[in-house]
Amino acid sequence: MKAWFPTTLRGVCMGIADIIPGVSGGTLALILGIYQRFVGAVSAIGPGLLLAALKGSFWSRLREGLTSPEVLGDTEEDAYVGHTLFLLFLGAGIGTALLIGARVLPTLLNLYPAPMKGFFFGLVLASVVIPFRQMKERGGKQALAFLLVLVGTWTLMGVPIAQSGKARGEITVSLSEASK
Repeated sequence: MKAWFPTTLRGVCMGIADIIPGVSGGTLALILGIYQRFVGAVSAIGPGLLLAALKGSFWSRLREGLTSPEVLGDTEEDAYVGHTLFLLFLGAGIGTALLIGARVLPTLLNLYPAPMKGFFFGLVLASVVIPFRQMKERGGKQALAFLLVLVGTWTLMGVPIAQSGKARGEITVSLSEASK
């Protein structure tokens, strides 16, 4: 299972990104270099995987793949096993991050707004830079679009959150005696 630890950590990163406003887990999958594998694994979910899971050999290969993923070969069943293990460990990381991050992130946003905005800006910037690097054709139009996104993101990160929209006041509840 130690071999799957990096996948779980990537899942934690994706889960944290899902909690952050403006950043998605898919964006972080792209940044972490697992986007294609993630899409392939999700695409494998279907009747073929269900039929494979009905066989005893699938489960024995799954147990073998838990400890050493390199034993999985190029067969269709091994591909299903690999996809299943990948999604299980990625999902464990995402779930852990969602459970912990949902409790911690709001506090961090309140206590450290500037560093958290910087962190978010860095994630958004990375989510733009990586696809830009992967583009086969890079010209003036693409550079202009990149700069516009950069300036737009920078501008939006500086917009203050209006506090006036929050409810304030006092509520009094009184119950009258029931008549008999």
